[in-house]
Amino acid sequence: QSDFDQSVPQSWFQVDDTYLRSYVAYLNQNLSLSSSVRNTIIIHAHSVRVTVARMSNGAVSITSLPIDIGDVLPGATGLFSMGVHVPDGVSQFRIYFQGQAIDDAGSVIGFSS
Repeated sequence: QSDFDQSVPQSWFQVDDTYLRSYVAYLNQNLSLSSSVRNTIIIHAHSVRVTVARMSNGAVSITSLPIDIGDVLPGATGLFSMGVHVPDGVSQFRIYFQGQAIDDAGSVIGFSS
């Protein structure tokens, strides 16, 4: 495999939905995110995974990383979900995702939000 390549901006992450799974999640201040990564490059992306999820304002991931998404065909979207603990007093936060995939030649391709 080749070195990690951060020069591939054509794939991107998106948070599609936020919700509380239960009343217990509400009491524990744990938000659930339904998210996606879209493959907008012309290669088949193998073994797509989320490797980094950084948040602002003290929010933290409660889902273990990496998150394996699987293969994502060109033009397709891979779905994943994760939990986030949101501290008292925080009404909004930003999230930064980073991920990687393997192309048909076995090279590692990096991408981020």
